[in-house]
Parts: sequence; C-alpha cells; structure tokens
Amino acid sequence: MKGIERILPMLLLFATQIQAIAQDPFNRRYDALQQNEADFGWSLEQTIPGEYVIVSNSPWTDSASYVSIVTVSRINEQGVLLQVERFVDTGYSTYPGWSNSSHRLSSGGLVIGGNRVNASESSKAALFIADENGMPVTQYNYGVPGQTWAGRQAKQAGDGGFVLVGSRSLNSNLDGFLIKTDANGEQEWVQTYGGPWIDSFIAVDTVSGGYYLGGMSTPSSGNRDQWVLRVDVGGIPIWEKKWGTAFNDSNPHITTARDGHVLSAGVWLTTSDISGRLYLAKLDSADGSIIWDRTYGAPSTNTTFFAVKEVDLSGDLIATGQASLGFNTDRGVLLRTTQSGDSLWMRYYSYYDTEVSNGQGQLRDVLPTADGGFIAVGAAFGVSNPVNPPGYGQDVWVIKTDEHGCLEPGCHLITGMETQITNLVGALRVWPNPVAAGTPTTLVLELPEHFTPKGALRLTVVSSDGRVVHEQRLPSPYGQFTLQAPASSGVYHVHLSDDTRWIAGAKLVVE
Repeated sequence: MKGIERILPMLLLFATQIQAIAQDPFNRRYDALQQNEADFGWSLEQTIPGEYVIVSNSPWTDSASYVSIVTVSRINEQGVLLQVERFVDTGYSTYPGWSNSSHRLSSGGLVIGGNRVNASESSKAALFIADENGMPVTQYNYGVPGQTWAGRQAKQAGDGGFVLVGSRSLNSNLDGFLIKTDANGEQEWVQTYGGPWIDSFIAVDTVSGGYYLGGMSTPSSGNRDQWVLRVDVGGIPIWEKKWGTAFNDSNPHITTARDGHVLSAGVWLTTSDISGRLYLAKLDSADGSIIWDRTYGAPSTNTTFFAVKEVDLSGDLIATGQASLGFNTDRGVLLRTTQSGDSLWMRYYSYYDTEVSNGQGQLRDVLPTADGGFIAVGAAFGVSNPVNPPGYGQDVWVIKTDEHGCLEPGCHLITGMETQITNLVGALRVWPNPVAAGTPTTLVLELPEHFTPKGALRLTVVSSDGRVVHEQRLPSPYGQFTLQAPASSGVYHVHLSDDTRWIAGAKLVVE
C-alpha cells in the first residue's frame, strides 16, 4: 500500500503530461499512399477516443483504371498517422462526397456517401462502410443503367438503416435524390426532387419524423437558389425553402441543431457568381422560415463554408470552409459563433515553404475536440510557375487548434492578426529551453528567402494563463535576437507575427 502511495503522485504527473501533449495543436500534411499524387481530405470522424479517421481520395497508381480511390486514414491526437486503408472496387474509380460526407455509426464504425464509375458504365451512387479503425467492411451501389448517379453525403437513420443524397443526371439535367436503405444496405425506396433544370442535394441529416435535405434548385433557367427541403420518413416533402441572391447561388451544407431547427452554411454572393461572403443561417423546423442569417468577412472569390457543427451544449457553432484573396490564394477558414450566429472569432489558415511561395489550403470538415479545441481536414497544395517542383503535390491537410483557433496558444491576444501561416513553426527557434527565470535566451529567425513581411515583425510572449508579458518589434526576418526570459517560472508561448499574419510560434519553459 505504501508503494502505491509513493508511485501514485508520479502516475498522476505522467497522466497530466500525457493529457497536455494530447491537447497540443498541430498542423500535418499526409500523402497516405506515398505516391506524390493529388490527395484531398473531405471528411473526418472520431470513432475511438483519442483517435480520428480521415476520409480522402487519391489516384491509385497500381492501375491506370483507378482515377480515384476512397481512402480512410487513422491518426491519433498528436496527428501521427497510424493506419491507411483503401476501398478497392475492381475496375472502378470511387469517390467520397464533396465535404462532411461521412457519419459515425452507432456501432462505432462509419458510413461514407459517394459514388463509383468506370469508362464503360454510368456512375452509381455508393455507400462505403468501415469499422472504427477505418478498415473497409462493405460497399453498396445504387442507380439506374443509362443514368448518372452521384452520392454526396450519408447518414445512419433512426431505424439503423442509411440515407444517401446526391444528384442524378437525366437528359442533360439534374434532379436531387434521397435513397433510404435498411441496415444491410438494401434499398427500401428512392425519391427524386426538382426539375426540369439543374437541381441537386449535397447534404442530409435526420430530424424527428424525417430528414432535412440541403442543395441547390433552379426555379428558372439561369437562376439558381439555395434549397432546403424537409421530408417525412417516406421521403414525402413537408416544406421547402428556396432563397438567395440575384446570382447563381451554390449548395448550402446543413446539419440539425439540438433544438430541431436546421443550420445552413455556404456563401452569400455579392457581385458575381464567384464572389461572395461566408454565410450561415438557421431555419425554423416548422416551415423553413429564416430565424437568423449572417455574413462574415469581406467579399472574395472562391469563398464558402463546407460544414457547420454545434460546439457544445451552449449552442455555439463552429464552421469551416475556404476564402481567397485573389487568384491562387485559397485559405482555410474556421469561424466560431454564438448560437445566434454572432461571431466570436474567425481565423484564416495558409502556409509558405522553401519551394512554393503561394501555398494554398482548403478545409472541408471540422469537429470539436474533447479539450475544447477543433480539428479540421481538407487539402494543402502549392502553385508555382510553371509547375510544382518534383515530388511536391497536393496532400491531405489536418490542423488541430485550441479553443480560440490558435496553432500556438495565445494567438488571440495579438491585435490585428487575421491569418495563420501553418507550416513555418520551425522558422522561430528558442534556446536554451528551458531557461532560468530572468536570464537571456536566444531567438533565431529563419524564414524562407521569398517571404515578405506585411509590415514590421512583432514578437509577443504570452503566459499559460493568457497574459501578454512581453512584446517587441524585430528589425529583420533573419538572424539572432536576445529575449529576456520572464521573471516567473512557468510555460510561455512565443509568437512571431506581422501586421496581419501569425507566422510562427514556439513554447518556452522558464524554470
């Protein structure tokens, strides 16, 4: 008993350290199949405590017939890649849905909505079933010969079966569809909606007594609207809401709030079919009327939200997507709001490296994490002129942030910071580390040669309890500088930023 008493404090300390490690933000890129091909992350789920599964797709170079293959990767809370699995459908290419296309099953596994196609057959909608480790279990396919069916998102229904939405192509036009299956993937019924022009669904969620469907509708030639449809358990419409701008609006991504109303995420177009502002709305469950809607950020091209989720019982929301500053400048976006859509913070994420100066990123799905932070998935890719360097490709991109959207805790205390450059963490180094309280330590800055600060460089030191304890300007993006360590022991976070961007950070331990 005395031995246990002696070792218990050490075990508690060890557990605390493990927990602290698990909560560290990270930024990772994954080429899961190690092919230097274009990988893209579309969805993620937490199926096992402390682990996540990422749904992506990539060309499979084992055969020229596989233009794309659905891939499921498993990572831990530190972003370490643990396992990679592929859904092999011999002779067919397989695709997951555009964003947030998967759903955690009551059994602990996941279902993915998507489609399959080869050169000789029309596309079929598909359900891909995996276990909690991302290991493929089975695949189901749906459609009609001579028609093109594309699945976009799947959910498990209340009876243990599945619902899958997407679009079917018929006579050069599109209709939205909802397929309902039993627990064994056998189709029970299918309903199609829309016409006679371009109509489609990309999102589905369950609600008491039926389902919400989210997509776009074309009420008249050349005019597309956002479209949310509520149907009963047999797919019969209860109400629909079509709304938007004078331009060709795109699909809203929907989810059911805890109060039964529907949350919608997308873009509100401003000056053209490609320029708009990030947009959230909440629609009434009874009739689809808008309870509230909000726009966020400045108008920009290639801008939209791809997912919105409730954070916790407070009703706060987290949304993710992309925005652009212009040609070839896509950035990932995270936005946290109150339950009424009022912005608490919004962060943009981009990256630089030594080979490509205008690296880009897009985020397609997000989850709240147990420590109060967030994890988001998408793709990171570079654009150079005329081509990417050899071996440099598009990868699955995952970022883990704290509750303020920071890659290094304390970034929210830096005024003017809008964008975080995710892969220059190593550009700022501190030593000695740990350092004695009140003594000097050395900072080394090694930013890429092509990197141009936007204004003066700024160094900010933040304590672990959220206080700015030091701030200074730095004359150059290169070289060594001296920093006087804080007088009190503890963990501090050192931030390098310019007038609008967080550039790099490091942890400093003061003894």
